[in-house]
Amino acid sequence: MGSIVWLASYPKSGNTWLRMLLLNLFTGSDDPARLDDVSRMSTSDTVMRWYRDVDDRPPESWSSDDVAQMRLEVQRHLAGLRDDSIFVKTHAALMPMCGHPAFDMSVTAGAVYIVRNPLDIIVSYARHAGLDYDATITLMSTPGHMLPRTDDLTEFVQGGWSQNVASWTAQPNPAIHVLRYEDMIDDTEAAFAKVCRFLTLDVTPEDLSRAVSHSQIAVLRRLEDEDGFHERTKNQERFFGEGRSGGWRDVLNDDQLARFVERHRVQMARFGYVPDGM
Repeated sequence: MGSIVWLASYPKSGNTWLRMLLLNLFTGSDDPARLDDVSRMSTSDTVMRWYRDVDDRPPESWSSDDVAQMRLEVQRHLAGLRDDSIFVKTHAALMPMCGHPAFDMSVTAGAVYIVRNPLDIIVSYARHAGLDYDATITLMSTPGHMLPRTDDLTEFVQGGWSQNVASWTAQPNPAIHVLRYEDMIDDTEAAFAKVCRFLTLDVTPEDLSRAVSHSQIAVLRRLEDEDGFHERTKNQERFFGEGRSGGWRDVLNDDQLARFVERHRVQMARFGYVPDGM
């Protein structure tokens, strides 16, 4: 049996970008990997298919408590699919669901947790979910927030932004590598090299440079224009935005900014995200 390496984050924090970097690293091709191939390199902890593998009852008969208990079975199932490690994406907070642990540490090798300025997340998440900024601020500030079940994905506890971030990063842990999205933007190659070292990957400078080149936001946007991307929601014109930081300054008003910072100041301050003068 292998073990799980979690690629964890609050939504819209750069999880898919990291997965594309890893995909292009492992593919090693002279051409960028197709976007939809990212699901072959990594899966998600909420994919309905895995839950149906461990419980043959009709999903409509499952309660949230059932799903919470199945999460650990699913993780053991995923770990058993390969002899080596498997990458699994999660947006779940590292906290219990319906009184049950949300993660099975016995099949967990470690995690990379990506943190991003939540003010930029507001803008991206609103576009992703088809919400206005005020509704997005409320969603991101709701403790214990649970994402609802869909035909393809099970429910899970996402928590509020601060809750999600703190659950993974408040206590230093050598098995968790914390990666700032802004560092990925400033120097993608250096930030990704640290991820590779954490994962103990044997990577040449040429391999690293090729993966970074193939995973530039401009390249991912071009590939989406050419082939589409299955992770794009019906609310989005496109999945990949401009990938820049600081875009919140163009759209959030003073009241929205003040309300969000008031609710999330502690975690924002830890990562240098509180705007000057606030």
